[in-house]
Amino acid sequence: MAVVLAAASVLVFLGLFLIVSHYVKATIWNGFLFVCLLASLAIFLILLEREFGVMLVARAAALFFILILLLAAFGVYVLIGLLLINARLVLKRERFRLANCLGLALAIALSAATAASWAARSLELPAWANAARAGISLLMAYYGFHILNYILSTALCCMARPPLSQDYVVVLGCGLTGGKVSPMLARRVDRGIAFCRRQAERGGAGAGGGAAPPKLVLSGGRGPDEPVSEAEAMRDYAIGQGVPGEAILLEAESRTTRQNMEYSKRIMDGDAGGRPYSCIYATSGYHVLRAGVYARKAGLRAGGIGARTAPYYLPNALLREYIAYIVMYRKLNIAMGAALFAGGALFSLLSQAR
Repeated sequence: MAVVLAAASVLVFLGLFLIVSHYVKATIWNGFLFVCLLASLAIFLILLEREFGVMLVARAAALFFILILLLAAFGVYVLIGLLLINARLVLKRERFRLANCLGLALAIALSAATAASWAARSLELPAWANAARAGISLLMAYYGFHILNYILSTALCCMARPPLSQDYVVVLGCGLTGGKVSPMLARRVDRGIAFCRRQAERGGAGAGGGAAPPKLVLSGGRGPDEPVSEAEAMRDYAIGQGVPGEAILLEAESRTTRQNMEYSKRIMDGDAGGRPYSCIYATSGYHVLRAGVYARKAGLRAGGIGARTAPYYLPNALLREYIAYIVMYRKLNIAMGAALFAGGALFSLLSQAR
């Protein structure tokens, strides 16, 4: 009976994951459902061995659980070490600014929290202090799982492959260097151009019935220290890569990702002339998930394609994106954080009262 229930749970989580990931690719729920699917599959394999002696799959499942336990026990120490190594690389290769110190700041915060936790175990703390420590520990455990879930959801989002039947490809800006596209922005434009050319080779056409390839919508305004808008700089770069000017639309007013999506939608609505159309967006891989959330808020049903990010910069970029994602849903996260802290503290107080 237990094997049947475990098999049913695998099928349920598999079905939920396939449905949600098909209709909504840019959501953190995909990562959560994928973890649930892996956990239910591991439980099913262990039960299968107990009932029928299928040793190979059971050992694989046991290994999965052992890795999870090791991650829970020692993951924070490994993470601190990796963050410190990465922070050194980032500060060596990039200029010093707050956005480039997020990995270092997290390593310092985790080190301080770990040291405080070890110190607290050797002290006789009053009940309220133990309650506060329990609340903070629960909060850290939740957000540790949450950030790993976010990273997994981002990876799944990047693995999605939009169909080669688009009318528009929106390329999101990310800053200029001396009035020219930065290496990161160039990779975004290149990713959009590559998709357009691949669609042209396959002969695909968009929902509006337009001929392949799709038009590039280059989205990005002019910053206070930039001589031209990001959209104009991207246009010059795209033309230099062989893209004809008539295949390019400019959106040169946006300053944020949300505005990228909202203003680009206006451009595409006007160009389509009321006809239905399909579109995707091109950005850096670490940015695909959050950009997709803003696309959905703007009323665009658009998939995303991610450009490569330098490996040394990726952890810092993901941390920055995660913070921005938390801020996006700040009311929910404040409420969740307060509930978790209060729950952990209350449980500690009740345990001490016994």
